[in-house]
Amino acid sequence: STVSHELRTPLTSILGSLELIKHGALGDVPENLKPTIGMAARNGQRLATLINDLLDLQQIEAGEMAFNFEPLDVNDLMKEAVDSIAGYASKLDIRVTTLPCPQDCRIMGDRGRLMMVMNNLLSNAFKFSDAGDAVKVQVENIGARIRISVHDEGMGIPKGARDRVFDKFSQVDSSDVRKVGGTGLGLNITKQIVERHNATIDYVSELGVGSSFYIEFDRLTGDDSASASADPEPIAKVA
Repeated sequence: STVSHELRTPLTSILGSLELIKHGALGDVPENLKPTIGMAARNGQRLATLINDLLDLQQIEAGEMAFNFEPLDVNDLMKEAVDSIAGYASKLDIRVTTLPCPQDCRIMGDRGRLMMVMNNLLSNAFKFSDAGDAVKVQVENIGARIRISVHDEGMGIPKGARDRVFDKFSQVDSSDVRKVGGTGLGLNITKQIVERHNATIDYVSELGVGSSFYIEFDRLTGDDSASASADPEPIAKVA
């Protein structure tokens, strides 16, 4: 963990300096240098993402990631997550549609951690989508469970990859790594956060058609909600 922190501090300074140069704050940038500076900034951001993912993973595995559980409306969570990533979707020319749950769809969860989960699933869907594709996010009430799913129209996942999709540093195959990049940690972190909510995550996929990743939580009932309000869940660290 100390090593990751020591890496992040100078990298933040480097990225800040590159942004100043790129935007001309230190003077005009010659045209022939702009592509090189842009490439350095992009690779720096990739490294920053890797370091942040490693820090999150270390926190979870060391039992140091705190969770603050409270009643949450999953429709609100979906809207907040989609709104937060709308600019990125627009830049990639990907259309995001939402299908909220018409019934009461509340769960006990940590809003910040579940936003991380949703951002990971949406970013993953965008990576495997082409310009003009659609990504659909849906919340459903399934008996005593609430399901939230993210569906993309990407390349799909081979059947033989199921055992390693949620593993650390896992990529579907080498061609996908070259096409979309990524640290291979996002889905592993997502799975561990989901499991701390006593929830499950899985997916269905068809090659050439797309994939749907979905999470199922215990639905918060009226009695559960009253109990949570009377005796709120304390901030807890994972064991």
